[in-house]
Amino acid sequence: YAVCSLEAREGEEIIRTFLKHHRHFEVVPPPDAGNALTGEGFLRLWPDQDGTDGFFAARLRRTP
Repeated sequence: YAVCSLEAREGEEIIRTFLKHHRHFEVVPPPDAGNALTGEGFLRLWPDQDGTDGFFAARLRRTP
């Protein structure tokens, strides 16, 4: 899931709600995300820190 938004309600909160209702998915942190990786394993870039417009991404995997 990826969104070009800085709003947590359009990024982190969407994924948290999805995971609460779809327990057969898990977050898989992207490799080599460096300091853009959040404590929950999401990718978050900020315009003032990373030279981008800012965005959020979550990599999910269906579990057996």
